[in-house]
Amino acid sequence: MPLYALAILFGTLVAFYGNQLQDSFWSAYLPLLLLLLRFCPAYRFVCLLAVGFLWANVALHDQLVQRLIDDYDNRGVFLVGTVADLPRVESDRVSLQLDKVNIDTYPAAMPRRVSLNWYQSNQLPMAGERWQFLVRLRQPRGQLNPAGFDYEAWQFVQGIDATGYVLDSKLNQRLAPASPVSIGGLRQRLAANIERDCQACRHSGLIKALAVGFRGDIDPASRQLLQSTGTAHLLAISGLHIAMVAFLLFGAGRYIWRLWVVYSIGINRREMASLCALGGAITYAAMAGFSLPTLRALIMLAVVLIAQQLHNKINLLQSISLALVVVLIFDPLAVGSASFWLSFGALLTIAYVQFRLPRRMSGWRQLLILQFYFTLLFAPLGVFIFGQINVSALPANLVAIPLLSLLILPLVLTACLLSTVWSAGASLAFSLADRLLGYLFDYFDILLAAGLRSRIVDDYPALLLLLALCAILLLLLPRLRALGVVALAMMVVVLCWQPARLKSGEFELLVLDVGMGSSLLLRTRHHSLVYDFGPGRNDRFNAARRALLPVMQRLGIAEADLMVVSHVDQDHSGGLHSFIGSYRPTQLLSGTPRELHARFALQHRVRSCHDYPDWRWDGVSFSFLDATDDSVKQTTNDRSCILLVSGHHRVLLPGDIEALQESRLVESFGEALRADVLLAPHHGSGTSSSQPFIDRVRPSEVVFTLSRKNRWGFPDEAVISRYRAIDARLHRSDEDGAIRFYSKAGALRVTSLRRPPRRSWRRW
Repeated sequence: MPLYALAILFGTLVAFYGNQLQDSFWSAYLPLLLLLLRFCPAYRFVCLLAVGFLWANVALHDQLVQRLIDDYDNRGVFLVGTVADLPRVESDRVSLQLDKVNIDTYPAAMPRRVSLNWYQSNQLPMAGERWQFLVRLRQPRGQLNPAGFDYEAWQFVQGIDATGYVLDSKLNQRLAPASPVSIGGLRQRLAANIERDCQACRHSGLIKALAVGFRGDIDPASRQLLQSTGTAHLLAISGLHIAMVAFLLFGAGRYIWRLWVVYSIGINRREMASLCALGGAITYAAMAGFSLPTLRALIMLAVVLIAQQLHNKINLLQSISLALVVVLIFDPLAVGSASFWLSFGALLTIAYVQFRLPRRMSGWRQLLILQFYFTLLFAPLGVFIFGQINVSALPANLVAIPLLSLLILPLVLTACLLSTVWSAGASLAFSLADRLLGYLFDYFDILLAAGLRSRIVDDYPALLLLLALCAILLLLLPRLRALGVVALAMMVVVLCWQPARLKSGEFELLVLDVGMGSSLLLRTRHHSLVYDFGPGRNDRFNAARRALLPVMQRLGIAEADLMVVSHVDQDHSGGLHSFIGSYRPTQLLSGTPRELHARFALQHRVRSCHDYPDWRWDGVSFSFLDATDDSVKQTTNDRSCILLVSGHHRVLLPGDIEALQESRLVESFGEALRADVLLAPHHGSGTSSSQPFIDRVRPSEVVFTLSRKNRWGFPDEAVISRYRAIDARLHRSDEDGAIRFYSKAGALRVTSLRRPPRRSWRRW
């Protein structure tokens, strides 16, 4: 059974992560393969591999068919749907998801789930209610960068087939209230009770995540702390939490069995414990709205519990293998979810430890050994899923798991029950849980202050990662334990490895994909410079938090040597929220220093880039080109920082300057404007990239930073024609993702993330 489950898993993985989706007619061979399974046992592994591949291919086609069609992309439509989950309420918008959707005059298969933002709304939809909206829909999309969250893949796995926002209209109204017994309505009332009884809690967002699986109210600082300590999986309803509840109720069921009434009906002790565990798990999964991760965990638990009732006919490893097959039958796209791998990784770890541990051992020693194996076996998963090794995971989880499972989670669930009948008692239980969460977070801060931070390993060579896996196997396998010293030495080699540095005169420019805005990272051998931070706000989407910071962490850049905000406009400066309070006073430059200082209420002064002296890093020269005219009142766009980088090749970064400022540059600097790479001024607007400016710069590579199908229509067709007339090679962040320019002697190497790699969920 384990070998056959692996065959199905590998087939599913090949289909999901393959570069080309196979034609749907291949699925007609599935019945033939099932017949071969029955009559050709010698080829069973190969047949199951093909079955997994074709079944996943069917699921991929089914998912893609229900995504919003091209003709309705960026189009206003009338829509009716049911609010599927708790809405996320922010200062200026409400974010909600709809299912059971009906789009007026839509000619194709209806999207199953639609994610919407409703700005400046004076109404608050509730989970389970039926609403009608006038909306502008878009196909699911996301930015693609060398590091950070792949939002596009997440939407695909979650079944979100369209996104968009609600237009201002009198047609936006509730059609029907939530049913009093609907799961959505019950979760909404429970969330309201938490807000009422947990007003003084510092971690109310985390408590709501534990109670009803809603993560929208977790603050960014808490998210970052959990991710840095390898404990992000602990504080929202997941497979681990369902397992915790099932474990507690399994124990409770063994004691309930002793009651005469239960004993007399003929149910044995193990059956009673399993029924209690499964009932509790179903109830807890319902509190999370039966989300995909909880449903997968529920299937796993049900299969394992039922299999264990068969006593010696099936062991734990076979139960896990059967659960894997069942999950992949119901949801082949689960292989793209981190929760899938974490859940099965946890089950396999428990099975391995149960097999290895002696039968008689104290509980605290079992917990310690289990956590050690968790940390060791989850290291490869951390590398392949998150691209990092959490050094603090072992000490963090040693405290967090027992504290959460034995104290915090029971307190939260008890408080939820009390909130329906006794508000004062619920408030007391919530406050105790909040205080324990505070102590836990203080402990996490101590671990990080001691230097136990995550190690980014995305750039590790495959050979080095293979060496780390071999070291783990040497530590785990009993017959090879004598080579433990060798294994530890191999791990030290892996942890001490450093990527090759750039040579003198070389530089690397990374133009990040941040939507409608700009953010660039330039590196020389020993130095780094950030030019713009992209759009964002402190309380919600922030391009620096999603793109720039993960890339800096991956490259081992703790702090950029110089940060430049070309000008104060939101699409260039918004991401600065992620850096406020963490930079040196002499480190930040801007073309609009007074406006930037006022907008962000900065404590440190901001120096103007217009009078900043030229400098040189590692054989690469940098200079700001000042063409401002103090006698003329200029827009913030025309006061942008204009940075010229000169090494083996030349790069010109002009911010959002427009035609008037371009003409001043041509008059002041003439041939000195010549550059190999040009960041198109003002995202390629029709008011910039004038012909005299293009003739002077004559770039061979031009980059437009923008969002797909943006409302301004950038880049302008006339601008594109001008650049094509000089045979410039055009790059667009909306089509190419992040774009990397690597300048070395004799060659300028250009790569992008979307081309040539493709995935089934990326349509462009």
